[in-house]
Amino acid sequence: MDRCITLGALALAMLAGTARADVPDGLMYSDFDAHFELENEETRDRNNRPVDAGWYLEFTAKLFGDGIPVDSGLKYVLKQGRRTLATIECTARLRQRPNYDYPEGVPGIMEVGRCKDDDQLTKATGEVTIEVHFINGDDDSTTLIRTHTIFVRKFDRVRRAPQYYIAHNGEIATAVVHEFLNGERNATNARNMRNNYVGLFTWVAEAESNGVQPDGDDWARDLGVRCSVNGERLPTTFEPRVNTVRDHNLRIMASWGDGRQNERNQYDMQLFHIILPITMGDESDRLPNAAVLEDHPGDWECQIRHGRKVHRTIAFSVADGHIQPHPEETAEGGVQLPTRHHLATITVEEDNDMETRVSPDHAARGPFFGVGWASEEGRAMAAGLPTIGEADLPGEPRSRRRRRRRRR
Repeated sequence: MDRCITLGALALAMLAGTARADVPDGLMYSDFDAHFELENEETRDRNNRPVDAGWYLEFTAKLFGDGIPVDSGLKYVLKQGRRTLATIECTARLRQRPNYDYPEGVPGIMEVGRCKDDDQLTKATGEVTIEVHFINGDDDSTTLIRTHTIFVRKFDRVRRAPQYYIAHNGEIATAVVHEFLNGERNATNARNMRNNYVGLFTWVAEAESNGVQPDGDDWARDLGVRCSVNGERLPTTFEPRVNTVRDHNLRIMASWGDGRQNERNQYDMQLFHIILPITMGDESDRLPNAAVLEDHPGDWECQIRHGRKVHRTIAFSVADGHIQPHPEETAEGGVQLPTRHHLATITVEEDNDMETRVSPDHAARGPFFGVGWASEEGRAMAAGLPTIGEADLPGEPRSRRRRRRRRR
């Protein structure tokens, strides 16, 4: 049995309505800072051939709040229908951060990182629900704080055991904008800056990294951003900077036939962080040649472009010098995000040779690994995505018919 605790972050979730139970007073469970990672296991048969042994999950999560009891933790219960697949208890690291640069001040953090139990294996595929329980360190009582759904797929490989993966396609509908402050300690793995700026976190399945014989331009190379407010373009000359977010990617290879290079198919999802040409705060802390939030209240749209071709557009509103919450955040049962993080509305262009594996059906499950949509705006955003490429890797091939024995 292997239970390990480290630092980490990003995307657990909940189902709309009944998915989110009441969190204990003073605690906020961050959907943005929760993450699942599926790990495959295999054994060997008597002929030393690999045999599928199933999979287990690693969990990373973060809670914020006042006076989190010492010895508190989380418990994860994996279910499929009425059947319990695994129950894992995770210890947590508690730390205070009085100088974390949050104006409102967040005095406490509870972190669970890469918690796992690799003895509790399962071969379940399809929808798997995960109940997240808070364990109170004072009396060991538990409270259900999240229920969410992941979708597990299985694929076959040549001369190797089958493997499983979590379908990440729904994350393409997840776009989070964050007001980064000068010198802010970077818990999100994005690059630190000496200026205030607005950053965008967005998941992408690059066409270059997916499909048979991938061929195409790099999504992050020569990326441009063009913003407007209330329909009026904002001229900026700051060049956006693009980084991948560490530990937030999924890259697996399936192969079939003879396993030659042109008979392979890769599934690749990556979380990118883009420093947008937008700044705020004191003049000495601002990005040079960038648009200032305080100077432009209203409805913002920012196009993610390569040359003159638009691939994505994000939209959000600004009032009183700050980005405002998305309707999905204010709806009952909606997502919970850390301070100065907000969901943005995202659209993806159908004529798009840079991206693939865009699926409105997957996006309908909601952001943050199947959170479910709590607002009409969120559901409309998911339904409005185009279908681009194949959503999943090919499933297991049909069994070959057995040859009939010759009659003697």
